Amino acid sequence: MNEPLIEPATTFEFLERKVYLPGYMALTSGDYNGSRAIFGVQIKEPPVARVVNYFTPRELHIAVSQASFAIAEHLISEGRAEDMDIESFRRLVLEGRMRIVELNQSWRKEVEASRLIQGVFDIRRARNGRMPIVQLDFDFAEGAAYGNLTAVIARHPVPQTNADIVRI
Repeated sequence: MNEPLIEPATTFEFLERKVYLPGYMALTSGDYNGSRAIFGVQIKEPPVARVVNYFTPRELHIAVSQASFAIAEHLISEGRAEDMDIESFRRLVLEGRMRIVELNQSWRKEVEASRLIQGVFDIRRARNGRMPIVQLDFDFAEGAAYGNLTAVIARHPVPQTNADIVRI
């Protein structure tokens, strides 16, 4: 566990090789601009798990999770996170210490699974401190699926964190 985690060099390579099972990497590209990130999302679910041929809530959750990791790592690389570097963040990710604690999603229409879609994420709020928190709004396929999430990074094992989350 003490091997360096900077390699693989890119966020997507790290997620694909170290975090997600083969066949579950949905993000194909990322463009960060201030408080907005736009991702190319290839709807992915291994054939054995596919029941229907359209974007499902499970796939949305996979894409949202990957995007939240990528956005957090981008904020860290820009120096917007106190006392955290890429290496320590990746270790926390592998220990399961970055968690989505609230996820709200709504659906307007079905999206075919065969197409590449765009996921737009806006950072509504990012807070540093003892337990960093980020709130994101997201939109997939031009409003076909949209919602928001709150994610926390627990640097150390801590008791229930609801009180910390409510204070943001």
